[in-house]
Amino acid sequence: MDISADMYNRREETEYLYAHHTYIKVRFELVGGAGGGSFDRSSPGGSGAKVTGVVEVPGPASIELIAGGGGRVDVRGYGPTLDEYRSEGFQGGQGFGNGGGVPNTRIPDDVMKKLSERWAWAADWDHGPHPKFPMEEVYGCSGGGSTALLINGEVIAVAGGGGGGTTRATMFTTEPDPDHFPGIVDVRMTGPENQAHPPVRSVGGSGERARGGDATIGREYYAQDPSIQLTVEGGKGGGGGIGGAGGAKPTVLTGTPNDVFSFDSQNNQILYSSSTAGNPGTNGLQGNGGDGVMSVSYQLDNHSLYGGEYETLKLPDGTHKYLSYYQVAPYFNGAQIIVSGGGGGGYGGGGSGAALSQSAITIAQKWNNNPQGSRQSVSSAQVAGAGGAGGSYLAPQVMEGEISNSNNVTSSEAFSGATYSHEGEVSVYLCQTGQ
Repeated sequence: MDISADMYNRREETEYLYAHHTYIKVRFELVGGAGGGSFDRSSPGGSGAKVTGVVEVPGPASIELIAGGGGRVDVRGYGPTLDEYRSEGFQGGQGFGNGGGVPNTRIPDDVMKKLSERWAWAADWDHGPHPKFPMEEVYGCSGGGSTALLINGEVIAVAGGGGGGTTRATMFTTEPDPDHFPGIVDVRMTGPENQAHPPVRSVGGSGERARGGDATIGREYYAQDPSIQLTVEGGKGGGGGIGGAGGAKPTVLTGTPNDVFSFDSQNNQILYSSSTAGNPGTNGLQGNGGDGVMSVSYQLDNHSLYGGEYETLKLPDGTHKYLSYYQVAPYFNGAQIIVSGGGGGGYGGGGSGAALSQSAITIAQKWNNNPQGSRQSVSSAQVAGAGGAGGSYLAPQVMEGEISNSNNVTSSEAFSGATYSHEGEVSVYLCQTGQ
């Protein structure tokens, strides 16, 4: 007998009744649903646990199999032919215990109201090809559901689901005008080409033993000063029937750490940053993974767009270039959210990752390195933690019991799109019967 969940993260459940035997012995193999992974595979979800063993059963017996679904990240198309994609939130893999979901939240309405007061078309940022505006909504991946074997209503074994991975945000900094002055300085994050301080993705925890694995830490570094970094914790694994803790609340950076950039509002420009601790998994044999959490950041320009506070560039030939409302407002008023990865379901669900959204402003020079400029370049960076794995369980009467990593999130059979991961599976074999 064997079943597996479907690719749409739903659980699969089947019950068998053995009424013709007074005694049976069964061998079983359970695999928990894997956590969802990012598009570019840079932040994979965790694998579900593999739980095996043999159990004696006095007949007649009812054997129930529940296979947990894998986590995933959803997508939506944009652009003229909808051939480019952005991430979306999605529910966790369903199972005996469900994986933590990723809420499909949006930039809060009160923040959008502030933006629209300064940039009339702020609400339309998401209606076409992704502009180079400081607007971003990024979603992590949901956790995998747990897989279980029940005999005569008693839970015999549970294989925990893997934690959901994360998606890296598009880091923003105000781009200079084509006619800018030389020597531009602005705030940016390091990329993978920086071998000394590359960005570090948080990876979902895997089920490898009775206690689910923890997700790893995620980090982003500022290119102008790599000693300044953004750090988030992933969720902790569940185990022993106790849900894993969510990632600790990250530190929001404040103050002015150097002579290049600052994290404080100034120059009539408002910066807002925030962080959120991850959610814990729930307790029990049917523990659910913690849902992902959101953080938000925004930048507001309180300069007047009329009178003397529009931007003027004095070109080398002595002429002046006046930058209009449409050339200024969209690039200094923006908001961003990021949602962390969900925990895996299990014998104590895994916790979800933490989330951090950070704003900064360039202080070394005015925008375009313009001595007569009014505004200073702004930037945003978001980073989120992945989810921890759910715990696994073997009843005391199980013989030859073993818990290991199924490695189902990295299987060569996994879908190449990497937007969803391998589902859970259950296999049960009759190895001895008696009358």
